[in-house]
Amino acid sequence: MRALKAWSGLTYREIAARAHQNGDVLPPSTLATVLGRTTLPREDVVRAFVRVCGGKEETDAWLRARSGIAQAAWTPYGPGGAPGQL
Repeated sequence: MRALKAWSGLTYREIAARAHQNGDVLPPSTLATVLGRTTLPREDVVRAFVRVCGGKEETDAWLRARSGIAQAAWTPYGPGGAPGQL
């Protein structure tokens, strides 16, 4: 997502304004938090962000990639044999 933001050339405020035009809520503070951490962002954040920075036609591919990452991070059995995440 950081590379997509850099490629777009948009500032956090510009992304937030364009997201608002699309009917999404994506405050600059949320963008800074999402792009500054290493955890998986929520699906709605990815959708809004990619619609602004990459285009609507790329959104489905990004959401599939996010879903694949989320599924790979899930394990059927956690510590002690209980279902859960690693």
